[in-house]
Amino acid sequence: MRLLGKRRAAAFAELVDDAEIAGFLAGPLGDAYLPEDAERYDGMKSLLIGLKDCRKQAKHRGSDGARSWLDIHFWAMGMALARVAWRLEKAA
Repeated sequence: MRLLGKRRAAAFAELVDDAEIAGFLAGPLGDAYLPEDAERYDGMKSLLIGLKDCRKQAKHRGSDGARSWLDIHFWAMGMALARVAWRLEKAA
């Protein structure tokens, strides 16, 4: 919200859309995955939405897929979070 200059708590998907439009989520994720990883996200926007969906499944439906999701997407998530943190630091 701070990076996008939002004052009210927008929906997560709206924040991710706005961050992508602003160019904050640009960058390749291909190097974050192993060749055998069948489930990959092409961009940071879809990765962040995938994380939200996984969290919702785990929190509200008791799904136990969070660990397997993280096993595949850990490095990609790290890249996405580092990118957003870097942009926040530059904006400060």
